[in-house]
Amino acid sequence: MKGKSTLKMPYFAVVGAFVILSMLLYCTNADGFTEILFPTYMTEAIVFFALNQALQKRLSAKQGFTVFLMSCIWLLNQILHWSGMWPKAPDMLAACTWILLIIQLALAYSFFAGADLIGALGFRAGGDGATWKQMALWMLLLFAVAKTLLNLAGSFMLALWGIAVALLAAGALMKSEIAMAAGTALAAIVALGIGGSGLAVQFFY
Repeated sequence: MKGKSTLKMPYFAVVGAFVILSMLLYCTNADGFTEILFPTYMTEAIVFFALNQALQKRLSAKQGFTVFLMSCIWLLNQILHWSGMWPKAPDMLAACTWILLIIQLALAYSFFAGADLIGALGFRAGGDGATWKQMALWMLLLFAVAKTLLNLAGSFMLALWGIAVALLAAGALMKSEIAMAAGTALAAIVALGIGGSGLAVQFFY
């Protein structure tokens, strides 16, 4: 039916839930949990929840642009971790990750509640919602591929996580239930720590 989702499962929402579950299982006792890890995991989980909702319906340009901005906030968070700020400036990293989480929460409110926070700030989104949604998915896919390649010689679990997210994003772009199901299953294996330590503090490396 026009405007309705053809997905059989809320794949992105399930993966977002696994991100939170992995945080609770493996990171609550880690150094920097409250200051850095909690906002990092939540920023990532929120964008998965938003993308899941975005795949369920036809988006306006404003909604699509908001999802794209949420993907950008998630990407900025990841870049901060990979920049080496943890050993050099942990207080600055903590401040930045919390600021990004607050922005992510504001964008999530705008998206899920239908508030026009972006418009209130004077920004106007051109194009259409579907284009912005695809751009968000492409960003997710390309970064997941990069994370996989960078972790092949390091963290095996994070390399698998990158593959899982890449399968999820590629499946959404290609409208492939098989790819999204495979990505979700692999994400579950990694996040639950089967054969490893989940998505633990390896964010810092």
